[in-house]
Order: sequence, then structure tokens, then C-alpha cells
Amino acid sequence: MGTLRRTGDSPAPRLADARQRTPTRRTVDIADVAPPAAVVARAESSPIARAPTIAIERLILHHLDNRMPEPLLVDVEVALDHAVHELFARYIAQARQNADWQARFLAEQPVEPAMPDLCSRLVRESAAFVEVSQEMARRLFAQMRQRPNQINSGDFVVAIYTASGSASACIALFKLDPDERLVRNFSTERGRRMVRISLADNLMPETVRQKQKCALITPTDDGADFSVALLDTLANIRSEGVAVFFYRGFLATQILPSARRRTRQFLRATDDWLANHGAELSPRALLQVYEARRAALGGDLLDLPAFALAALPERGDLAADLLASITQTIFDAEFEPHQTRFTVDRATADPVVNYVTLDLDGGARLSIPAERFAAMARIDDQRAGGKIRLTIETLTLKEGAPR
Repeated sequence: MGTLRRTGDSPAPRLADARQRTPTRRTVDIADVAPPAAVVARAESSPIARAPTIAIERLILHHLDNRMPEPLLVDVEVALDHAVHELFARYIAQARQNADWQARFLAEQPVEPAMPDLCSRLVRESAAFVEVSQEMARRLFAQMRQRPNQINSGDFVVAIYTASGSASACIALFKLDPDERLVRNFSTERGRRMVRISLADNLMPETVRQKQKCALITPTDDGADFSVALLDTLANIRSEGVAVFFYRGFLATQILPSARRRTRQFLRATDDWLANHGAELSPRALLQVYEARRAALGGDLLDLPAFALAALPERGDLAADLLASITQTIFDAEFEPHQTRFTVDRATADPVVNYVTLDLDGGARLSIPAERFAAMARIDDQRAGGKIRLTIETLTLKEGAPR
């Protein structure tokens, strides 16, 4: 666990009496940070190298030990030096890249003031930053206290930041699990509790992979609402993706997957369905399903009923079963009972659209550009002894480097 050093703690003053100190705004372009040469060599094509500039305008950290009766709340914003600003800017940039879940605030908020109102105060009222962050910390602490043996204690970080390409001030909320690499020294000065943050010696920011839960809250273009993106690096792949105590109990949101996650779920759901029903299809019908999938993923919006009909035009029974199976996997019946379309994530879909990749017996894999597949490969329509005959015609036969 990170260092917790309390020096002369005394009861925190009333929030109305706490003067805020606004740290100097620092800007770090993630693409311009020069890591060691070995890291550069490994990361030239890494998405993080193309991340936007993140500028943190203010940040505060509270400590939440849910084995204790009260949270350790701070009364003063963190004075960010370059190293700590860079660290949290990286946290935000990585969260922006990896947050697979979208959410929206519940219409009926369980606690007043409503979470959207607190978010509005964070981005619009500089003088309310500390007060609102403390109220959010209390709410998260209350959720953590309900399961002290299952939820780790840790730090709660509230940050206001801007990203290149957007004029809006955004909110980042982190629940960070204990990490000895992040040193936090708590003290009380002139009746106000504060925390100083530093990095452990010999720690390069590139090596930090914090266990965290994160909510990135962004005002909509008209400023009337917020979009919410969520990341939980500890979530089990078979779970809902984000801890319920965080997204429902604390944030009071309902969760919806992002375009990236929906696209991945669509691919997995069709593969799972074919694993169960592929033997009922002729080789040509099997290829028809894959061709229909590539065609459906080629557009910006994928319509599941249209895909199912195109995939199995002569098997209405199987088309209906395919549609039901995929719909159940992708959409939450409680919140999206009639949803049958989703936005396609191009980064996930394009490799599938551009190449026909076939897994064969013995671990063999064949990958052919989609536009050349029909000219190079022929598959017999009938199985022979349960096997599928695949014929490849090529003028070139050369052993390439293994992948």
C-alpha cells in the first residue's frame, strides 16, 4: 500500500471556510514524452503514441479505507509537479483509449443532489471543486463500506482536464487501488488537510499500470447533459465489465457497451453460434455467413435482422435463431428491449472486412485479402467424409516468415 503519512491531523474545517489553491495548469503531449529507446522501439505503432494532449486544470485526491468509519478527505487541491501531472495525464489518456463501456445517468437519481448536478458544479463552479469532490468521495465510500471484505480500499481522484480537439472541460473520476509506487503524504496545515503526491524513486511513468476504476464524464455539445465512459481494469471478462458498486451504486448510471465492445461481441456471438450450428450448414452456406458478416461490418451502422437474412437466405429457422442469439449477447433486454442496430467500430471491424482468415486443422491458418479470395480459393459444396475440400490456386509458392 502507498505511504500514508499523517502529520498533526486535526478535524477538517467547515467546507465553506476552506480556501482553494488552484495549481498551475501544465500541458503534457503524450506523443512528445520521450521514453527510453527500448520502449520507443516497442511502441512505435502503439495507439498511446497517438494519444491527444491532456491538460489537467485541477486535481484532488481523497483516501478511502472502507475498514475505517470515515474517509480521509482533503481540503486543498493537489499542487501538481511535472512528473505527477504526466502520470495522471497518462491515466486519463489510457482510459480514453480503453474505456469499453458507455453509460447514462439514471432519470431517477437515488440521492440528492443528483450526480449530474454535482458534475455541472465541477465544470462550472471553480470555487465548488473541493466541496463537490468531497461529496463524491463520501458517496463512493458509502458504497465501499457495504462490502469491506470484497472491495479494496484505495484513493479517489477527481480531475478536471481538457483534451486536444475539444474545447469542453471534462471530468475524470478514478478509484485507484493501493500501489506502493505512488507515494501520498497527508498532513494538516493551518487547519486544512492536504496531500502531497510523488512517484517512488526510479519509476518511469511508462511502467505504471494502475489497477483502477475510472469514469470519464464529458459535457454534451449543447451543455445540457453528459456522456459517461467507463473503465474497470479489474473486471472479469465474464462480468458486466464494470463493478456494480461503481457504476450503479456510486455514479447512479445505467451501463451500455461502446461501439468497440458491441463490435467485438458481434464477432464473438457469430463465432459461438457457428461453433454450435456450423455442422448443419454446407461449406458454401458457411462461407455465405462469413461473407454476410464482412458486408455488414463494412458499413457504419450494423442492422442485425438484415445481417441474419443475408447470412442464411434459405434457412429462415436458423436465421431467426442466429438473430436471437446475437441480439441476446449484444443488447441488455432490460434497458434496450427493442434495439437491433449498433454503430460499428472501424478499428475492430476493418481487419475482418479486409481479409478472409480461415482457421484449419492442426493449427494452420490461411489469410487472403477479401477482394482476392474468390479468385484464389475454391471450396467444394459437399463434405467428403466429414471434411471440407479447399483448393488454392496460386502462381507463387514461397515460404514466408512465421507470424
